[in-house]
Amino acid sequence: MESDLPAEVGPAGRLLKGNVDIFWALLQHTPDLELQESQKRALRDEFTGLYFWADGYFPYGGLLDEVLANSSRLRQRVLSVLTEVGEILTDEHTG
Repeated sequence: MESDLPAEVGPAGRLLKGNVDIFWALLQHTPDLELQESQKRALRDEFTGLYFWADGYFPYGGLLDEVLANSSRLRQRVLSVLTEVGEILTDEHTG
């Protein structure tokens, strides 16, 4: 939950946490979905990639937002990608 995050975590860290949480929740329901095993594996691989990329920047402690504060261009791109990922994860047609 967002309230679990320290105050120093900014928009990128919060958006990333939301995406990870939603993605994890979706993965918990893949056994219920009519997906091929290769599709389920692809979803797990994508989640793993996002999770470990995020982990390298310690987003839940504020480091991701701190790093992004040094480059408005990079911050814009990262926030844009995270927003798009969130939109895909929450789109009723993809889940």
